[in-house]
Amino acid sequence: FGVPLLFLSIACVIVASWLVFRYTLPVKIVLFSSFAFGFVYSLKLTKNIIKRINIDWFKKTYNSKIANSFGWMVVFILPVIQSSVWTIKTFSILLLIFTFVLLRNMLIDIIALQSDLILGRDSIPIILGKKKLVFLLYILTACSLLFFGANVIFGKMFIFLLLGLIVAYYSFLLARLHKLRYLVSIKYELLVDINYLFLGLFFFLIK
Repeated sequence: FGVPLLFLSIACVIVASWLVFRYTLPVKIVLFSSFAFGFVYSLKLTKNIIKRINIDWFKKTYNSKIANSFGWMVVFILPVIQSSVWTIKTFSILLLIFTFVLLRNMLIDIIALQSDLILGRDSIPIILGKKKLVFLLYILTACSLLFFGANVIFGKMFIFLLLGLIVAYYSFLLARLHKLRYLVSIKYELLVDINYLFLGLFFFLIK
């Protein structure tokens, strides 16, 4: 699937560049910097240079999946840079994006935990430990749900009930994955990413 994915990536970069054209210069800088970082990171030349560097932690960081996880945080950074007026609604959406991106990536890493251990790849669940990571994610989920619930009760913004459902769905998957000893990766990756449908529905309703 290398060639089709390459063309799909190029198409996504073109569409993203077109969408960001009307935004501020800092937003453009962050977005295009992330594109450049991803391109350089995946080059064979970069891999060869990393192999020649005799710094153990640097090699581990490069070969780990941590860089990919934090790369997704660009999705959270862009709205922060763009927003000039902060409202409860703005903060709620940013909290949703942060929680959604972090939970999604940590769930994918938990699903791939066994294969990562076999292949010797570092990931956040391996470094922190699965139990500790799950506990921290539960705290993040609980704080998000409390905030969204307060919006519904005190702010009368009932559309934010959907935010709670999006986060609660990932919480359900987290509890399910934490109990399983053996995972069918493709099955659970599909279950994780189906939450994009709920996210799309939310932004369609608030548009």
